[in-house]
Amino acid sequence: MNEPPVCARCEEEYSLDFGLDPTRYCHECAHAKVYELEEELNQWKTWGIVEIAVRNPNVASYMQEWEDRTTKAEAEVERLKNDLEKTEALLHIANEERTKLRGNLAMAEYALGLKQKIKEKNV
Repeated sequence: MNEPPVCARCEEEYSLDFGLDPTRYCHECAHAKVYELEEELNQWKTWGIVEIAVRNPNVASYMQEWEDRTTKAEAEVERLKNDLEKTEALLHIANEERTKLRGNLAMAEYALGLKQKIKEKNV
């Protein structure tokens, strides 16, 4: 929490090491502290559970750990998607080659069948 600026007399007389006690400071410094505390109170009233939770160091580190895991998992999903796209492209190429080879095989079988028929007629 940021301490409000205090006047030189208040700073010298009451060190900020122990916090700002509005009852011990001049009117301007006390007013600044009250304003700061009211602002903080308004924040606490409007914050959701996440905003409150992350102010706890244990919760914040736990949330950071899960955020890191999520980021790592998302990167792995992206890598796997890229691998899948490459694999699908290779399968497409392989299917085209298989179709061509099947066509060539069919043509060769047809040609062999014709050759056999011709040979049978000549015998």
